[in-house]
Amino acid sequence: MFHNKNVRAAAEIAILETNDYFLKTNSSLRVNRMSQEDLRWCIHFSRQSPFPLEWLNVGQDIDHNEHYNFCFKIFSNGERPSGCCACRYITTERKVVIEMLQSFADEGDELDGRMTAYSIVTILYFLKEIRGLGIFIENPVNEEILRHYMKNFHFKDVFGDGSLLFRSADDLAYLIPEWLQNNQ
Repeated sequence: MFHNKNVRAAAEIAILETNDYFLKTNSSLRVNRMSQEDLRWCIHFSRQSPFPLEWLNVGQDIDHNEHYNFCFKIFSNGERPSGCCACRYITTERKVVIEMLQSFADEGDELDGRMTAYSIVTILYFLKEIRGLGIFIENPVNEEILRHYMKNFHFKDVFGDGSLLFRSADDLAYLIPEWLQNNQ
């Protein structure tokens, strides 16, 4: 069983491995742990979105040992995040719960249309390190997003009401490289 300090260490390793992946694929993206400054950007950008999310709720969890919060940045955009993901690791179930996922990428940017896939990549590195089993997604923001997760990434609706989706790490590790190859 992993303890909180191991969750934090696994998160740091996952970020390093994700950035190594981005370097190897000549990507301009980088991923970092979410900072308070990143959170302020999320709040600002989300308020301008047609689907604003409650990023304020993430504030108390940024430094929590069981949470794996990260953001993507594109070098050309400076220090502002282009997308953010707030996750929680359930130690007893060995699964990550995506609580919030939002892209702020401009149309045509590298992250545009790929936020979910790249988030899954970094979460898979985390799950590999911590020997986790899969990913839950809580309360997708609307039906279109729910269908996106289910159609493109084959998440299963746990309760049949769209409130909780799940996909195993093994299934996603097989699916994601093919999805990224077909959606460049």
